[in-house]
This record gives sequence, structure tokens and C-alpha cells, in this order.
Amino acid sequence: MKRMLIERGAMGQKKEVKLEDIADSLGVSIVTVSNALKGKKGVSEGLRNRIKEAAQRMGYKTPVYEEKEKARSHIIGVLVAERYVKEFPSFYMEIYRRVAQETAKRGHVTVLEVVTCEKENLSADAMVFLEQSMDGLIVIGELYQGYMKMLRKVSRIPIVCVDYYDVYDDMDYIITDGFGGMEQMTRLLLKEGYRDLIFVGSPNATKNITDRYFGYCKAMQRAGMEEEQFRFIADRECGKGNYRLEFELPEKLPQGFVCNCDKTAVLLIERLKERGVRVPEDVSIVSFDNYYPQIQDGIKLCTYENDEKVIARISVSTLLKRIEGKSRPEGVRITENAVQLSGRHGLEGSGVSGGTVEMAEVQLKDIAQAAGVSTVTVSNALSGKRGVSIDVREKIEKIARNMGYDFSRYEKKEGGYRIGVIASEMYMEMGTSFYWAMYQQIVYAASKSQSQTMLEILDTDMQRRDELPKLMREKMIDGLIIIGWHFKSYVENLVKKSEIPIVLLDFQIKGLKCDAVMSGNYIGMYKMTHYLLEKGHRDIAFVGSVYANENIMDRYYGYRKGLEEAGIPFRKEWVLEDRDLIAGNMRVELPDNMPTAFVCNSDLSAGYLHDVLIKKGFRIPEDISIVGYDNYLFGHSFADHLTTYNVDIKRMGTIAVKLLMGKIRGDEKYWGTRYVDSVIVERDSVKELRW
Repeated sequence: MKRMLIERGAMGQKKEVKLEDIADSLGVSIVTVSNALKGKKGVSEGLRNRIKEAAQRMGYKTPVYEEKEKARSHIIGVLVAERYVKEFPSFYMEIYRRVAQETAKRGHVTVLEVVTCEKENLSADAMVFLEQSMDGLIVIGELYQGYMKMLRKVSRIPIVCVDYYDVYDDMDYIITDGFGGMEQMTRLLLKEGYRDLIFVGSPNATKNITDRYFGYCKAMQRAGMEEEQFRFIADRECGKGNYRLEFELPEKLPQGFVCNCDKTAVLLIERLKERGVRVPEDVSIVSFDNYYPQIQDGIKLCTYENDEKVIARISVSTLLKRIEGKSRPEGVRITENAVQLSGRHGLEGSGVSGGTVEMAEVQLKDIAQAAGVSTVTVSNALSGKRGVSIDVREKIEKIARNMGYDFSRYEKKEGGYRIGVIASEMYMEMGTSFYWAMYQQIVYAASKSQSQTMLEILDTDMQRRDELPKLMREKMIDGLIIIGWHFKSYVENLVKKSEIPIVLLDFQIKGLKCDAVMSGNYIGMYKMTHYLLEKGHRDIAFVGSVYANENIMDRYYGYRKGLEEAGIPFRKEWVLEDRDLIAGNMRVELPDNMPTAFVCNSDLSAGYLHDVLIKKGFRIPEDISIVGYDNYLFGHSFADHLTTYNVDIKRMGTIAVKLLMGKIRGDEKYWGTRYVDSVIVERDSVKELRW
């Protein structure tokens, strides 16, 4: 679609009239001209009339896409790199198909541009979009850094990146959980007794593969493996235009392979077949994507599923909100995926082990079995929801009464729902604690929906005994939010035995069928490490007891990702413990060879480190730079100086309450983890180094 407006030059040649011509004639920006002609807000009536008059005088004709604007239709541009569309089938072209479908469903139009390798290398302008003034742009897949920087610089429209993310907060990024998903796939093999595992993928090739590699590393480390046991086989060259998959197998094969994608897995199976190695009889394989329809010899990959439809839906809805001014950039959004378990590969799947927690004798599943219906039908019938016939409803109610079922949960309540909250006593001892602040946000969010909150604080012995919280025993609540880390087995039993929805807040347990709301620990710490790198630091240490909990380990690997991308060798001696794992008290010991900067897993650790450094005679930031994580250092003089990553507890609390209420109402059928990204809070604890 090109503008066909023409005016004659001095030699009688035809000249195409563009928006910039109108803008130059009036001394205004191209964006102002575009907004005025489209009837968008932000332009005064007087200026709008002047722009329209100038456009008419110069012979400007409204393009087809601007006519669509009158019907509130938007033109959405889509960019994808040439290397991603050369082969069929193409994962990214499948995402584009889904994006086009979602866009059309909402009455809008997509225009696709394939970015050639030459344009990428030269960071050449995406001319179609610059000429046609698109309303928004979706970038599918990872493009070269220089090209992305050009887009950020020249584009004045909202941009949403799909299956790619960066540290910049002026764009939205919709990605799958490469880090957590690959951790989960690796753990499947580890759970079956495998120990000798090799990752197949080039960690430096793309951000996605880096994330998946570190997910593999985390699972191996959690299983007690040493760094020397982490191995990988590069499956492609790292460089511009080098996309062809190729690798050599080791002479001695491992027990299992962890492949960064299904495409690599299929090639691996071919290589193994050439050597007479059977899958899964001789060696097992897990993979990532669930996108490769042609698997030879009837082999079905055990793989992590990426739902292209969900990715497309979230990407389009995010962009439209941005276009219509209903939201600001939210950073990284990780889509909620599930593990797709298919095939054998030595894996029979995994379930949550049972425990000693006992619930009420009569449960929904008991009534469902007696009535010959599903538990959903029973729940809908007892709660008075639509979709259940009168006869079936009466039958279910009669069976429930005869079985002695407690109907109190379905009694009509005024003023919303009863939301239970449980937290460990170790987190609630101080009124200024991070989790106490988080609980306050839950209270506030619930009150806005006329709902009540009820808090129960659990001691350690109660968890060891697998004792059910009183809130659940006595059926006092409609749903439950669990704040902060508890014993894994205890939480698993609560979820398994509970008949009410449960949301985990600030932690998750992989594979557990309930919702969780998390800070983006891995990506957040990657951002903090990248921040120090941009300030010129190369000698960067990590402060945090990696094995203390999942959050700290995720942040540790975010730090590792930052170093890996920058090509900086990892130094084990610069990973400093910040607490006694048995006693629980905080402590930090400085290394013999000091770095120029420390990245701390929490602001609390940063505060302890600050005090240790000051006692040793170091000045901050003149001698040593420090960054934290949480944006919550209460009562410490260093709080006003510490550069940190803001954990948005207000947003996390709001999302947790919203998810829980959706489950209580029966609106939401799916479960998953919602990661909440945030921003860096820059203060004066970092010195910029110039080399």
C-alpha cells in the first residue's frame, strides 16, 4: 500500500506526497500530522484544521488503511527475520498466522514484512512501516541487536516483541518460560534416576537458548551436580546468518539429552540412528516447543509445549491496549504454559505424592462419582450456577445431603468472598517485613471487591505435622493465598487435598496444579547485572545463598545470564553466601580479591554488605558499587541510596486476588504462573567506570 498522491515538479515529473511533506510545510512533527488526519486525540482543533487544509492543498489522498481508521480499525505491522521463514514448517510463521487470525477477529489488519539478512546487518529501516505509519508493531523472534536499537530509535508507535526480550522498559515482550520450562523438562529425567545428561544447544546463539541452558543448569544444580558435570553440545554457529543446525555427538553417549528445541531433537534422533542407537531404549530425550509434526519411526517427543494461540492472543491484546492508550509498557510477560507429556522415553510422567493431611470425609469427587457426573457439574450445581438442569441439580443436592456434605461454602454471602491468607511465622515477626507489606496489599485489593481477608500464621511444627490450617479445617474461606516459602511437601498436600482454589504468592512449585504469582526473579536479576555492565563494570560478584530457596537460585542464574551475554568468565569465588542456612541469621564475608561491584539477591543482603564494607574502610560508590533486589530496605540509612530492582508488591497482590476470585467464581479453567516484571530504581550506589 503506497500513497498515490502526486504533485508535479519543475520538470513535470510526478512527486509522491508524504506525511513528512505536510509536516515540513507547517513546522510540526509527522506524528502530529498522522494523528490529526486520523482524528486521534492530542491535537488542537485549530491545528487539526490547518493540517487538513494543507493536506488538501498539496493533493494528499487518504490511504486505504486510514479509511479503515474511521471504522476504528488499526493497521498492525509484523516483522520477522528472513532466516526464520526459509524452512517449512516455520514456528514463527505459525505464530504470525495466529496473530493474523487474532487481529482479523478483532476487526483489524496485519501487514507482514520479512527482514532480509542484509537489512538486519545494516540496521536498515523497515520501509513499509515508516512509509505507511502503522498504528503498532509486532516483532516475532530475535532480530540482531543493532536492528532492534534502530527500531526503538525511529519508531513512534507501540512495539510488542514476541519470543524475545531485552532490558529496555519502553517495549512489551511476550515470551514463553524458557528458563523454568527447561528446568522442568530436565527435572523429569532427573526424577527418573538419570544423572549423566547433556544439553544440546548453543547457549550464546539467542537469548532463548541461553535461558533454556540455564534452566538445565539449575535443575542439575538442584539435584546436587557440580558445575563440571554441566555439559552442552553446540547445535549451531553463533554469528549473523549462521542458522543451519549441525553438531557432532560425543564418543561416549550420556544417559539422556536435553534439547533446546524439537528441531534439534529430530536432528539428534537422526544422528543417533546413524550410529545404531535406539530412542528411548538406549538413550532418552526431552525437548522444548512441541512443534515438529514429522517425527520418524513413530517416536513421540517428550517436550514442553508452547501454545502459539495463547502467545498470539496475549501479544495482540497487549498491542491493542497500547495503541488505544489503555496501558503503558509492562516489560516482560511470560505466557503460562504446561508440560506436554507424550511418548515413553523412559518417562511415565510425574504426580504429586500424597501425605498425611486429611480433609472432610465427603468431597466433590465423591458426590460426582455417586451421581455419575463431573466434579465441575457438582460444583456448578451446588453453587447455583447456570448450565445444570433442574433434575440434575436436585439429584446432586440430594446425594450431597445424604452423604453429609457441608454446604457452608455455598451459602450466600454479602460483600464478596472470604479470602484466607497463610504465612510462615518467620516472615511475620516484624511489622516492617516484606511479606507483611505484601499482605497489606492483598487486604487492600480484596477490600476493593468488598471481600474479607483472614490471616493465619503458621509455625514450623505445624508444617512438619502436616496439620491443615484452621481456616481450611473449619471451612471458613472461599479461597486461599499462601505467601512466601513453606515446606514443599506441605504445600503440595494442601493443594492436593483442598476443594477451594489456592494461589501461591512470591513462590511456585513446578508441576503443582494451582496458580502462582511471582516476581520475574531470573529476568529481574539479569536486568540488574546488565545495568552494572552498562556502567562499565566487568568484575561483578553475586551475594546470595544459592541453595536457600528457588527465588535466590533464579536470581543467581539471572546474574549468570548477564555475564554469559557479555562474554565474561564466571568466577565461583565471587558467589558469596549471605546467610547461615541452618541458623537463618544474615552474614556476608568479603572475598580476598575484591570486585568493582556487587549484585545482591535482596536489599536486606545489600544492607548487610554495605555495613561490612563500611567497617572495612570502603566507600560506596567511590570504591565499591552495590545494587540490590526488592526495593524494600526498611529502616536502614542505605535505603535512600541503593539502586535496586523494584518488586511490585501492589501489582502482585492485586493479580493474586484477581486470579483467586476468578477461580472461586469458576471463570478461569486453567492454572499457571504469572510473572510480574518491573523496573530498575536508580539511585546513587553505583559508580560509572570509564575505560
